[in-house]
Amino acid sequence: MEREKIQQALGSTALKIEHIGSTAVTGLMSKSIIDILLVVLNPSAEASYAFQLQQAGYTLRIREPEFQEH
Repeated sequence: MEREKIQQALGSTALKIEHIGSTAVTGLMSKSIIDILLVVLNPSAEASYAFQLQQAGYTLRIREPEFQEH
C-alpha cells in the first residue's frame, strides 16, 4: 500500500522503494512510524521530489549525515 502511494506520487523519480526497520518484520515490536528506503537517481535534487512526498502525506526525517555525491 505505501509503496504504491509513493510510486504514484513520484513516478519514475522513485527507482526503488523498500519497507525497512522494525515495522517490516512480522511479529516484532515496533514504533508507530514506518521506515521506508527511497532510492532516487539524484539524491542532491531533493527539492524536486520532497514536495510530492509531503503532498502524499510523508515526511523526510533522516538524511545521510555524511552524504557525499559520488
